[in-house]
Amino acid sequence: MERALGILEVRGMTALAAALDSMHKAASVRLGGRHGIGSGWLTVIVEGSTADARTALDAGREAAAAHGEVITAALVPGADSGALEPMPHLGAPLEPRPGLQAIGLLETRGLVPLAAAADAMVKAGAVELHGWAFIGGALVHATVSGSVGAVEAAVRAGEGAARRAGEFHGALVLPQPEAEVGVLLPSIPPGDPRTAAALGIVEATGYAGSVAAVDGMVKGGRVDLARLTIGSGGRVAAIASGSLDEVGAAVAEGARRAGETAELEGQVVISGPDPQVVACFARAGESPGARTLAGRALGLVETRTTAGLVKALDEMLKHADVTYEGRYKVGYFLTACVVRGETGAVDTALEVARHTAGPYGELVAAHAIHLPYQEMEMRLPHG
Repeated sequence: MERALGILEVRGMTALAAALDSMHKAASVRLGGRHGIGSGWLTVIVEGSTADARTALDAGREAAAAHGEVITAALVPGADSGALEPMPHLGAPLEPRPGLQAIGLLETRGLVPLAAAADAMVKAGAVELHGWAFIGGALVHATVSGSVGAVEAAVRAGEGAARRAGEFHGALVLPQPEAEVGVLLPSIPPGDPRTAAALGIVEATGYAGSVAAVDGMVKGGRVDLARLTIGSGGRVAAIASGSLDEVGAAVAEGARRAGETAELEGQVVISGPDPQVVACFARAGESPGARTLAGRALGLVETRTTAGLVKALDEMLKHADVTYEGRYKVGYFLTACVVRGETGAVDTALEVARHTAGPYGELVAAHAIHLPYQEMEMRLPHG
């Protein structure tokens, strides 16, 4: 019997999970792999007889359209193995998770509304938080599992919290999900859940804005700076925990600094976050203690082209007494570099960058941190 491939491409994890569940319930097919392309586009491939693959593809396309956007769907009968070997979907780890009563998936644009939604979900019902992951195009998602009633209540609460905190993209409840849908679930965070009085997140577009936010958070409140996390669509989130008052002050200052430097995407303070949420979003960091100055000033330059960044860096090094410390590519065409030196030298370098980067690409930000703290620098990934 001739075997065929059914290839379905959608935008967003909500649409993909609905499609994959429907495909496996509609026909006898095997999951061949999955792949993320970027900008939130996701591909799933199933294999079976030509009739089964066609039936599965039709069911998946209908389910995806009801929960999101279908990019394309294609049936490939008698696919040649030589053509399939280099395809990226074959390298994706496949770990079906049988036996789940229900899965709830919630998807947002940006991490701020997702964290708020995750906390609301686990507080609304007896559900397990499976973690979160970015998709592309600034889309991120989190999943929970439990009884059907608990998951339905959790997703309703999560959607309301997401809409209040930012941009909601989609939600889905799958009763008695097919085991293959489990390959789409994020990994459960390692380690034991931990408690925190409050969790604060400031999200900005670009590396320069996020570092400015981190600097503001550390200086604005006595908080435990947990991590910087790169989402997608060029967004970076700074996450801190501590007492409610201190986290509130830190988030306010971090948001102010991010907005002055780049584009502030969102901010949230979660009071009394569930331990699952703390473990999921905030890895353990250094406990807030005496603030220690790191030494020389930091200068950050961010552009939308590599050519602009290289030209700016070259001119900075030629015209100011600064040293190159590292670079970081955020995504969404954003790339940044960091220089180090005395305050006056860094200011001079950034002024040079402002005049030289533009002709070679869009200058997004040029920002100086004159008195960086070690607590902030320990979390920066550019090195």
